[in-house]
Amino acid sequence: MEANEKRALLLYIKAIVETVAEVDQTSPYGGVGTPGGHLYAALMSVMDLQSFNAVMGNLVKTGLLTHSNQCYFITPAGRTFLAKTEGML
Repeated sequence: MEANEKRALLLYIKAIVETVAEVDQTSPYGGVGTPGGHLYAALMSVMDLQSFNAVMGNLVKTGLLTHSNQCYFITPAGRTFLAKTEGML
């Protein structure tokens, strides 16, 4: 994988994790999660469903997000990732 491909992948990951975190913070109900279908709808122009499921599965597997009832939630590790990558990209 070339440097520009790694950067693009990191940008996708950061954008997804930021979106999940932002929905969590702005919801009047707090902690309702980000619906996976809504995330996929936003990303379907750049990846197919199989790729989306693979990316999201890896974000859950690495501990940046959790998945429950078709919604994604940010974890403390996800918040740490966002703090470490802030201003980096």
